[in-house]
Amino acid sequence: MKARATAEPKLTRGEKNAATTAALLEAAAQTFAERGFQAATMDEIAERVGLSKGALYYRYKSKDDLFLALLDERCAAYLAQLERTPAAGWGEFAELFLAVVREGSWPRLFLEFVSYASRRPAARRRLVKRTRAVRAALQRVVEDQAAAAGVAPRVPAAHVALALSALGNGLALESLADPRGVPDRAFVELPALILAGVAEPRSNK
Repeated sequence: MKARATAEPKLTRGEKNAATTAALLEAAAQTFAERGFQAATMDEIAERVGLSKGALYYRYKSKDDLFLALLDERCAAYLAQLERTPAAGWGEFAELFLAVVREGSWPRLFLEFVSYASRRPAARRRLVKRTRAVRAALQRVVEDQAAAAGVAPRVPAAHVALALSALGNGLALESLADPRGVPDRAFVELPALILAGVAEPRSNK
């Protein structure tokens, strides 16, 4: 007698909707990274995820709307990563930079986001808000890890966060232009140099 197969639990409407949204954003990320914002089409993205164009437009009114939703999703994901960063040890913190680049699409998407926002004031304000939130989260990580290590930054933690953000983005773009010229260890060693250079033993006075 054959054993009865265990029925998989049915997804709720909310779960199905979340899964569809995630699939759409992933398809959009791949398409925008490969084709660029201008060349990518809603037809391509809908086909990639197996939806009709009408179903895609039901969720996102335009390609611009979808592109900005993707910006929000990527920034939120990075913020969540930073919130999970351990308070002790610089190694785990530095690995975040490498993980972003290993994912593959972020360097190209970041270029597309900046180029898109530079020509649209409303989009620029949205990008500024998201990037400042990421830097604020970086600042909190720097402050928490400095406290755990018993050191005090020689410069404001906000400036350290800005340097780390610029370094991470810069390395990602350099890696996009010259993958062999940017070794993985650079994403770990160079942030460590910044952090070591701005830290000093905490005074007991």
